Amino acid sequence: MNKIQLLSVTTAGLLVFSTGFPAFAQEAPTSEPQATEESTTGDGQKFSDPERLIDTVMAEDQAALDETLETLEPALADAQETLEQANSDLQQAQDNAAGALTAVNDAQTELTGAQTTFDTAEQDLADTQDALVALQALPPSPAIEAEILVLQGEILTLETDAADAQTALTQAEADLQTAENNAAGAQTAIDNAQTEVDTAQGEADSIQGEIDTAQNEFDTELADVETLVGELSEEQLFALNRSLNNAVSSELLVNLDAEQLQAVLDGDFNKQQINSLTKALEAEAKFLKLAEETGNDKFLEKAEREKNKFLSRIEFFAAENFDSKKGTKGSFKTASRPEAKDAGKAAGRAVAKDSAKDAAKGAAKGAAKKAAKGAAKAAAKGAAKVAAKGAAKSAAKGAAKAAAKSAAKAAAKDAAKDAAKDAAKDSAKSAAKDAAKENAKNAGKGKGKKS
Repeated sequence: MNKIQLLSVTTAGLLVFSTGFPAFAQEAPTSEPQATEESTTGDGQKFSDPERLIDTVMAEDQAALDETLETLEPALADAQETLEQANSDLQQAQDNAAGALTAVNDAQTELTGAQTTFDTAEQDLADTQDALVALQALPPSPAIEAEILVLQGEILTLETDAADAQTALTQAEADLQTAENNAAGAQTAIDNAQTEVDTAQGEADSIQGEIDTAQNEFDTELADVETLVGELSEEQLFALNRSLNNAVSSELLVNLDAEQLQAVLDGDFNKQQINSLTKALEAEAKFLKLAEETGNDKFLEKAEREKNKFLSRIEFFAAENFDSKKGTKGSFKTASRPEAKDAGKAAGRAVAKDSAKDAAKGAAKGAAKKAAKGAAKAAAKGAAKVAAKGAAKSAAKGAAKAAAKSAAKAAAKDAAKDAAKDAAKDSAKSAAKDAAKENAKNAGKGKGKKS
């Protein structure tokens, strides 16, 4: 019975407003969304639990964080192991350098001793040779001859000692050079080891930085979500939890975040709008998952189409005076009332993170069509302005701020142009004017209130 009433009201609205709402009429549900009811006390408590909604909203972020940590934590462990080995190599190089320095000092001491021995041998040889020359200058005598023979023997011994000292000195010099070369090599090894330590430390710090960034982003999003969930009305909280129940049960991760929660709050979304928003995100998630599993890019296009189809219903339910308590749609609001502004606001609230331009443009066109059915030209202008403002605000909260700002600006320009163009059509104005008169006449006769 309710279904028949819905179709009759829709048909009456189309007759009144000519062809003003074909897109919404085609996409409207064949049966009206029912008012949320608590089937059991357990479900009531479950769907009224803010922690459940927080966990649901953060599920995708938690999964992304877990995936990031699963990748980065092992990499960090490897980097830290490399760093430990590099530090060990550096310590070994420093120990080797210390030994090389000791060897240099020892070689220097040996060289000093060899030099002293050589100098002494040279001096003793020279002194003995001088003594021999002096004796040979004296008048010969048996005693002098005997002394000369002794000095000549000493000279032979001293020459041998001097030669040995020279050999030892040469060796000491070579040993010192070797020790100095080793010390230089040890210093190079220290420098190389220090470079390895610095590189390993930089890699570990970089990975740790990525982990910290991912964790901080998660914590920031969680704090925002907790705050926004706390600002939801009891009805909005219940509606969100209930409409997301299937996704939670099937462990489907939907891209619901603080941005969408802010849109729900800013737009004061009702249950039908919340359901449309969650269905849009759920449909998108399903087809994106299929695209990932199959590698078929057609599912990406399907995801976008399905998401936009449900997003368009957010404006539909905001533009209609939907009476959820009676389970039927109310009559279309009188064309002479400036409802275009409210429609524009609803469209702005419906903007999702990745569809700012399309949503804003669609909202402005919808507002202009309503204006063409009886609203003043100023109402269409207000709808375009508010829709563009809502689109820009929503887009600005996305991860790509600069791109979103550009999209919102383009959306505002296109929305205003389309609104002005549609509102200016003489045929639409004429149809709206005649329809408004006919509606007023029928309302006076009691014909316009049939349900």
